[in-house]
Amino acid sequence: MEGTIADLFIQAVDTLITALVISFLVILLALSFRMMTIVQENENSANLMSEYREYNAYDNKHVYASDIVSLIMKSKGYPGISVTTTTGTYTFNLSGQSLKYKADILSEYIDPNYIYDANITYTDPTYRIGVEAITFRQCPSSGACGR
Repeated sequence: MEGTIADLFIQAVDTLITALVISFLVILLALSFRMMTIVQENENSANLMSEYREYNAYDNKHVYASDIVSLIMKSKGYPGISVTTTTGTYTFNLSGQSLKYKADILSEYIDPNYIYDANITYTDPTYRIGVEAITFRQCPSSGACGR
């Protein structure tokens, strides 16, 4: 009888230790999930700030032709870029492009003697995040546009 009580006591202690270990593991998993969520939120914020820094120069601003050519060469189709000049409208997106991605060819069609008006289309215009497309429109004269 004494051996049975001792065995039951040992089993109870083993069960208690197992429950403590499992509880500790559940708490660790919950904490690691929370930490992963915080890290992901920080990465998303960093990506948004990076996008803002990269494209803010084109948001409702006047832009030189060399800046447009550099952006087209850098983006290679995303975000979509549209350039309207006196000779036509040239588009560059993932579906295709109007001109080859060569700086000398682009410079022939995007006249460096003019200033261009830039506008950005966002996927979420309320918060101005997610650049979807950038549109450039050649100003009527070599002077400033009508802003």
